[in-house]
Amino acid sequence: RAPNTIFSLEYINFAEKKEDFLNILDSYGGPLLAFVWATTDGEIGYTPIGRIPIKDNKESNFCKGYLNPESSPYTVKGYIPRNETPVVVNP
Repeated sequence: RAPNTIFSLEYINFAEKKEDFLNILDSYGGPLLAFVWATTDGEIGYTPIGRIPIKDNKESNFCKGYLNPESSPYTVKGYIPRNETPVVVNP
């Protein structure tokens, strides 16, 4: 599913169960947020949502005050998949 930040933030108000919240949050593609939720059944939870970048953090890429643009540690190699981020329920 393609990221759709407006959809997810609007439709989160209609979620009733944990699965509803997490399915809607899967479509969020904006900056990283710490999201806390509660269900009508009394469950509470926490999960980070957003695009969490994977970067190459090799120190050898730094060269005396300037950054090598071909192998920068700030270059995004990809993003952590949503199903690999933690979800804490009823902590």
